[in-house]
Amino acid sequence: MNKSVFFVAALITSNAIASDFLSPGVWFNTPTLTLRSPNADGWVKSKASSSSIVFNKRIGKSNDYYTAGVALFKIKGNATTEEMSVELERLWQKNFPSEKFVTTSSEVKNSDRKDMNCLLKQSQLTDASTQEKPNSKVIHTVRSLYCKHPVSINTGFVVNYMHSGLEVDTTFEEQSNWFFDAVQIPKPQEPESSSMTESSNIKSSDK
Repeated sequence: MNKSVFFVAALITSNAIASDFLSPGVWFNTPTLTLRSPNADGWVKSKASSSSIVFNKRIGKSNDYYTAGVALFKIKGNATTEEMSVELERLWQKNFPSEKFVTTSSEVKNSDRKDMNCLLKQSQLTDASTQEKPNSKVIHTVRSLYCKHPVSINTGFVVNYMHSGLEVDTTFEEQSNWFFDAVQIPKPQEPESSSMTESSNIKSSDK
């Protein structure tokens, strides 16, 4: 199930209606993970499958948009940090191929999460097609948290948060940290699973 689907193409359109929008911080409970929608107005849930859930937000009709989500992938239960790094780069190249994106800065480090083994990647990219058009160059700021699930054997997950716009959002790190911290492991008595579909017990709540 190597389906770490990142969300470059999953953009919401400007015709979203008010009923589509989520309240800030809505809980989504799955057998594998619990998580919350981003803690701000204007977000919609744009995708929920057996391996991922995606939220999007667009600022009016501008080039500013945000994407956040969680995706599951297969990984060896005894994978080392080095092996996790290799998998991280493989998934990253799949999501951001070099023929479409130019990386202007990138850093990978161990996450400070105490409850599981995670790597954090922070990057800025631009579209390869706009390199000769500096006034229309969209900046993609991306933070990705790659973790080995501490309970579900051979399961990893990636938590992504991205902003795209002509300028960098100075609140981006604070927003992404809130979303990352909200991803938790269910209590031990809940059954294990590697499914995130609504038909497989995804539930949402404002409480």
